Amino acid sequence: MEIVIVLIIVAIVGYLIYQSLPNTKFEKAQNLFNAKDYVQAITVLNEIFEKHVDAPAKLAECKLNLGKQASAKPEKVNYFNEVVEIRKRITKSESITKFESIEAKALFEIALIQYEETKGDIDKLNQNIKFIDTVNKKGSESDFSSLKKKHFYDLADSHFKKATDKEKSDKLSEAIQIYNTGKDYAEKSNNKTVKNNSATRIAICQLKRNDKINLDDVSEIGYSDKSYQKEFYYRYAIQLLKNIEYTVADKVISSNLNFQSVDIDILS
Repeated sequence: MEIVIVLIIVAIVGYLIYQSLPNTKFEKAQNLFNAKDYVQAITVLNEIFEKHVDAPAKLAECKLNLGKQASAKPEKVNYFNEVVEIRKRITKSESITKFESIEAKALFEIALIQYEETKGDIDKLNQNIKFIDTVNKKGSESDFSSLKKKHFYDLADSHFKKATDKEKSDKLSEAIQIYNTGKDYAEKSNNKTVKNNSATRIAICQLKRNDKINLDDVSEIGYSDKSYQKEFYYRYAIQLLKNIEYTVADKVISSNLNFQSVDIDILS
């Protein structure tokens, strides 16, 4: 009888020891994770954080998923920031390696939320680009690249709007500079509308300043907004007439300003 009792005690002790082993606890956490019980999984993973090489990454993944599930933006950001903070607790290089791809996903979610809050603001867009450029992107390079391209697209639009305001205020040199900046961003983001319209508005500003224009340098005009095309060719025709280039002016008028207008009739 005593032998049986001893065996039972040994079995219980052995079971308790087995249950307390890091691998066993990690399996338990993994099962909780698979069941989407992230809160309970976090509790278990915190117990073995320093004892199991995969625990930090799995803990980060739990918090990442909780952040994605959250409905309120502040709550989302809080969870994603908690993922990033986990790095400070990690002491093993193997754990860092496993953790980094999860951290990058959390950083992407933060960058995405920050992008959504920019609403075309140039300073905020540039600030978030700097954030993207400096953070860990391991395994999420494509997502970050696509997001950065969206920033460039919005920056192209915002600079174009800013430039038109400068042009309306007759600050032509400033307008040209900003149009060029917008055009650069448009080329980086395949924003063809801003690219073509910026090039045309730059040429119009140059005509307003009485700069000499070479049509070969403004190939985008034909792809820009129709109203911009008409304005450009009208101003260009006037410049040609002032320079006594009547033959070229007549060709421009007949080819590009062939519509009914009192102003065009006067030019003709």
